[in-house]
Amino acid sequence: MEQEFKDGYIKNGVIFSPINTPSGNQLTIKYKGLLKESEEPQIYARVGYGYDYYTWKEIQDIAMTPTQNQDMEITIPLIDNQITHVAFHNGEGIWDNNNGMDYHFKSRIRPQW
Repeated sequence: MEQEFKDGYIKNGVIFSPINTPSGNQLTIKYKGLLKESEEPQIYARVGYGYDYYTWKEIQDIAMTPTQNQDMEITIPLIDNQITHVAFHNGEGIWDNNNGMDYHFKSRIRPQW
């Protein structure tokens, strides 16, 4: 099932890239989906965390920044054993929320070597 999510997300222009750093784990989210294709001047990621696919906590809207590849991107903290929930919007009521299903990234605790 996770592979189906991944393939669908890539098709929709959403890529999750986890990063392990000494100060903690982070998640880079790249976006080149519907809002980017529509040439929206500003795109925001609405981000929340939860223990299941339906509960959003610590919700915040984060302005995405353009990359050299013309994608939009943010890097956020990755919370172990929680699901990161994301939907994208232009700040004026236009959303890319994966047809109401949102985008999700499930993190796991990785062993420290």
